Amino acid sequence: MPVEKIIDFSPTAPSQKFTILLAGEVFGFHIYKSSRTQHWYLTISDFSGAPIVSGLKMTTLSVLHAPYISKKKDKLPEGWLWLWDTEGRARDPKGSELGNSIKFFFRDQSQ
Repeated sequence: MPVEKIIDFSPTAPSQKFTILLAGEVFGFHIYKSSRTQHWYLTISDFSGAPIVSGLKMTTLSVLHAPYISKKKDKLPEGWLWLWDTEGRARDPKGSELGNSIKFFFRDQSQ
């Protein structure tokens, strides 16, 4: 049965890096907001800090890393990274919405 996990971080910091355990593996995340577009982006790295996928635009209604799953399946977490708008408006996060009304989830598919 898949397990869902909310990925917590500070919605007020425009750039933050942290490590996280997903599907039994450690990954590095860099979440940052573009001052030009006001959109949030995600870079995923392996445990040593080497980037796997860079500059993923964080949008609702899609698996964030879907375009890379077939190419980098052996390097990405076994599961889905996605955003959920808790207010039901299916909007992309801007400002401090990401982490507040728009939640960041991981659904583990390794089990």
